[in-house]
Formats: sequence, C-alpha cells, structure tokens
Amino acid sequence: MSRAYLARMNARSLTPETRLRLLRILLRLSQDELARRAGLNQSTICRMERGYSRPTPRVLAAIERVLEEEAEGQPTVDIASSRAPTPRGRGRR
Repeated sequence: MSRAYLARMNARSLTPETRLRLLRILLRLSQDELARRAGLNQSTICRMERGYSRPTPRVLAAIERVLEEEAEGQPTVDIASSRAPTPRGRGRR
C-alpha cells in the first residue's frame, strides 16, 4: 500500500488491529522485529493484529515506544485527512 493511499483513508473506519498492522508495515517492521524490540513474543503481535487478543496497558506502552522510536525522522502521513499532504517544494498541479 502506498502512503498516498493510506493518507486518503478515513482513520475512523480502521480498527485498532488494522491501525497497528498498517503502522508496522509503513515503518517497515516485521512482527518479529516489533515484538523483539518491545520485549514481546511474535505471537502476541500476530494475535493483536488479528483481533484475537486485547493488549494490556504495559504491552501498549511497549509497542508505542518502539513505533515512536522508529517513526522519528520519517515523513508524516496524516491518515485521518481526506488527501495526502502536498510535498514541500512543489506546488499542486
């Protein structure tokens, strides 16, 4: 999925499981890498993404920390907006 496609998606229509998976994919993290860096098992990430388990506050905090660290310095994509942000240095055509 392209970032432009994701930017056009309505974030409210996405389930928490889908949001987690999309963020992980956008940041180019495997389930195994995310789990390892968060101190979890890969199966925990898999179950969360499939909606089979609900994470505890501790697990959410660990995942959030990893995603924030990985996202630092990445271009921002606002998936709640109806269109992709215009790149700097270019006008709309």
